[in-house]
Amino acid sequence: MIFLFVLLAGAVCSLQEEAFTEDLLLRPFPDGKVGAHFDFDVTTPASRIYSRSPDHHYDLFPKALGQILAKYAVEEFHVSLTQSHWHHDTWGYSPSPAPPGAQIWALFLPEVTSKIESLWKGLTNALSGLICASLSAVDSTNSAQPQFSYGPETVVAMATTENGSVALDRFRYAVLSREVVCTENLTPLVKTLPCGSNSGLASLLNALRVYDVNYHSLGIHVSLACDENAISCAGRDVVVKLKRTVTVVFDPMRKSSSLHRTWSLRNLFGHSVAKSCPLASGSTVYVDATLKQSTIANGPRLRDDLVDNVTGSHWAVYANLSGGSDIAVEWTGGKIVDRFSSLRPPVRITSFASGYGQEFGQLHISIDNDFEVPLPVVLLQLVPWYFRVFLHTLRIVAEPASTTTTTTTTTTTTTTTRKFNYIPAKDRVRMHSFEWALNLPAKSTVHVVVDFQCAYLKWTEHPPDARHGFYIPPAMLRFDAPADMKSASLFALPSHRHRRVYVYTKPLLVGLPTPDFSMPYNVICFVCTVVAIGFGTLHNLTTKRFVVESRKKKEGMLGRLKAKLFASKAKTE
Repeated sequence: MIFLFVLLAGAVCSLQEEAFTEDLLLRPFPDGKVGAHFDFDVTTPASRIYSRSPDHHYDLFPKALGQILAKYAVEEFHVSLTQSHWHHDTWGYSPSPAPPGAQIWALFLPEVTSKIESLWKGLTNALSGLICASLSAVDSTNSAQPQFSYGPETVVAMATTENGSVALDRFRYAVLSREVVCTENLTPLVKTLPCGSNSGLASLLNALRVYDVNYHSLGIHVSLACDENAISCAGRDVVVKLKRTVTVVFDPMRKSSSLHRTWSLRNLFGHSVAKSCPLASGSTVYVDATLKQSTIANGPRLRDDLVDNVTGSHWAVYANLSGGSDIAVEWTGGKIVDRFSSLRPPVRITSFASGYGQEFGQLHISIDNDFEVPLPVVLLQLVPWYFRVFLHTLRIVAEPASTTTTTTTTTTTTTTTRKFNYIPAKDRVRMHSFEWALNLPAKSTVHVVVDFQCAYLKWTEHPPDARHGFYIPPAMLRFDAPADMKSASLFALPSHRHRRVYVYTKPLLVGLPTPDFSMPYNVICFVCTVVAIGFGTLHNLTTKRFVVESRKKKEGMLGRLKAKLFASKAKTE
């Protein structure tokens, strides 16, 4: 009895050191689609994760992730699996920005600098098995070491870096644009939650509905931070923050013949929340009620509304949904949807590849700045080694933003390159890495153009679908949002909003010189036909023996009857 009491007391104390919260943000977009962002957060003392004690017990923090952090000495890592592209011009900025495909970047502890390559390979293999992704394909040819594009969210790491840049020898980054996301990635992510998919907001993650959408993204983010109740950030005051995110964009009008934008939890996810998660210290649903054409029809509103003074957004708040409670939003602005209205963000980026044939091409990146003041940004572009980039053709040109007037102007503005980092590629070893720290002029469009030549690969280096082409990873733009940025394009709550904004372009599909892989097939068919006809006939002539058979006159039915009678008579005699 005393033993059980001690175990129970230890479990209660352990739960008090950890916390689990879950949030759901629902936002209707002007084009009729609905964005849903799930956020599952767990905090636990860092000493419990990195102690490597054999008697360590895991409660809310998943054991699989804790063992990975301790074994591979990971201080911070972010991994995302995304299908489709987030349309910034229509949906604003993503609450969990990620490029299409798979992305992973990690920061390792300072004391393991000499073993970074082996730890990086082990980390990608472990996460590949954990979330059933192809991260094991990450190697030196698709990895990079950006110096100032990705800053750590770790407070401890920021204290050890200079000028906000990450120590190059401890940071690794990789992106796989061809990665396909499906239900086998969602299932292991949901299993790491304290309540799984049995209760809480995670019960809404119906795979049949989540993957029948226009966009979906899964993410696991681990970082170190200071305890909110701590006086200093040292020792036991450092906590590990685990954030698991699921972002989807539904299209309720796709299955509606009347183009109505009315939707509810049951309509989007197939069912509502049956019961709350007993291990969650907070479970909240936020519904964006900013659009004047929509009204919330029903729902157990248990908390006061939240008004964002920065963006002007108005959020309806619902806490601890259970018992099948549903939230419905009715559209009162008419049946036809104005598809041209948008949440146009003030800073945008696009990219495309041009050229002729399969030998030469150009990479174009365009950045728009709608702010009235210059804006410092960071631009990252990775290029695989089989695209031979000509650095002397690099051009950065700034132009005034286009206006609606009929007059044309040829004046150009100047952009300042504060910092530039270029790591050239090595064939079959590493990829090109471009990093710019730019000052975008106010009300301008900046163009970055560079020429490249496509390399000739060995026939064994082509993928099975060689005609599909090869991907250039998306360009990444990072900037710090001004404190007074009054833009509804920020899809996040004031408490969840990050001042640092990331924007990604689409991956570029480029065709390389490809050999005619149909010729081996034709040769094989021709050779097999010749062998079958020529060699087969010759083999029969040289190995078989011909025997002449005597031809006997066939007897009729009367003759066979006589033969049988004579044969039976001979036997009786």
